[in-house]
This record gives sequence, C-alpha cells and structure tokens, in this order.
Amino acid sequence: MTFDCCGGSYLGNITSDDGATTIVLENELISANPGGALCVLNGTNAGDCRRIITYNNETNMNTLNIDKPFVVPLDTTSIVTAVPYQGTLLFVGNNYVDGGAVQLYGQAIGCMMAENTFERTGGLMAWARSTNDDGFGTNVRNQFIDNHVVEGNHVFNYNTHPTVEEDSRYEAYFVGGSKIIEPWFFGSLTNDQGPPVEARWEDSLAYPFQDAFNRLIVFKNNVVDSNGGIEIRGTSANILVENNKIYASDVGIHVNYTTTKGGIVVKNNIEPDSCSGKNYNPYVNTDGDGNNGGDNVEAVL
Repeated sequence: MTFDCCGGSYLGNITSDDGATTIVLENELISANPGGALCVLNGTNAGDCRRIITYNNETNMNTLNIDKPFVVPLDTTSIVTAVPYQGTLLFVGNNYVDGGAVQLYGQAIGCMMAENTFERTGGLMAWARSTNDDGFGTNVRNQFIDNHVVEGNHVFNYNTHPTVEEDSRYEAYFVGGSKIIEPWFFGSLTNDQGPPVEARWEDSLAYPFQDAFNRLIVFKNNVVDSNGGIEIRGTSANILVENNKIYASDVGIHVNYTTTKGGIVVKNNIEPDSCSGKNYNPYVNTDGDGNNGGDNVEAVL
C-alpha cells in the first residue's frame, strides 16, 4: 500500500495572511490546485496544513483562499508548499500477511494507522518525498498506534542513490549503506534518507528546502514480536516514540541525529537485550567508545 508521490504547485514564502482565509504567496503557483493542501514546512505554524478552496484570480495565481484560518497568522518566516491533498485516512484493524511495505509515501496529512497486524511484510512508515522544486510531499500529524508486528522484515530494501561509494558526502544519510538499513520496521523517513531532493544529487547539495520534512509523527504502544525496530532519520522533527515494545530483534530504536531536526522524544520503550543502549544501530559506532550502540536518548532534544 503506497500513497505514491508527489507533485505540487508551490514551494516558498508568503507575502501576507489576512488572519482569516486569504493567503497571498510571494510568487505565483505553477498550476491551480483547488482541493489541495497548503502545508507549512518551516517558520510560523510549521507542521500545520489547510485545504485550498479557491483562487481569487485565475490570471494572478498568488492569491488563494483556505478552508479555515491558521491558529496564528502566517508571516514571512513561514515556508509553505501547495500539494495535492492526501490525508485524514484511517487504516484500522487490518491483517497484512506476506506483503510489501505500507507507506504514507509523499504527502500524508493527519492519517492514523492503528490496531493492525503484520506478518512477514515490509515496513510501516511515514516517508516524506519530493522530486521537484514546485511542491514538497510532506508528512505531518500522522500516528502509528497499537500495531502488532508478529514477524517483521525491513523498512525498505532497494538500491537508493547516491551510494556512499558514489559520493562520500552522503555517509551521514546512508548509515550502513543505502540499502542495508534493516530490519527496522517502523520508520519516519525522508527522501531515501538523503537531503531533499535526491533527483539532482549529482549536481550539488544546494537543495531548495533542507529543514524538517516530516513533522508531528507519533509511534506509540506498538509491539514487535520479532525482526523489527523503529528508525527515525532523514529530516524528521517533532517525533514521539513512546511505550513501544520490541522483542527478538537485532535492532531496537535508532535515531539518526546527524539528519534529524530536533524535537525527538523517545521514552518508556522496551528494547531487545541484544541492543546495547537506547539508541542502538548495529551498522555504526555512535557513542565513540569503540563499541556498537549509542547513548541513552530518553530525552527531549
């Protein structure tokens, strides 16, 4: 199950917000997107979205109306994106057996994955992605609660690029290699773990947006019986990992602090005895003491 990706009609700042429902963008949208979502990636109201209702003037595509005001008016610090709306969806009480990943992939807004059972399937993830400059498929306010993994598999396993061998600058994003990040099962991920947008990685690292791409994601009360863990990486921010139980696995909970953007809360989780520390990653020495395993990250950062 995948939302697929991505598309969009705007990435940039705003000029004004009247405090009601009219937003004036700094530049014009590349195309009309009525029914879509206006999401705030950074600055005031980061992590919040509104539905796009109409455009005030079809020949002046920088003024649009939203369905309801933001709690606090947007300002010139607000970086927004206009994307097709994929959200407010519930996946509850399903059984997934011998299948691939279940992906909130690209833009996913206010979705709930709860009380599902997984046996020998790919990972369950919030995965923000984008492949152009005109709209970033963000993941915001998604929740993964009370899911049961009987037997896991991996978050994903295909040949992402660039590999560390192709470009050593990507070591921070591809810990252990671009393909070998298993058997983590739950994930908050962005753009193959590389900086947005990997489609132009060969040109430079100067991407149009490099801050948090996943925001306000919750992993709570999930149980992994075997072969799975929880991975937080890419440009994720404001993530809660709480009261999860992980057994019989080579991995527990890993947060890649090289790429994440703060506000990561990891608390009251049970991890396998094989994991030496609360931030265990078998592919890299994260605590500098010569042994695998990281330091306790049970904190708000």
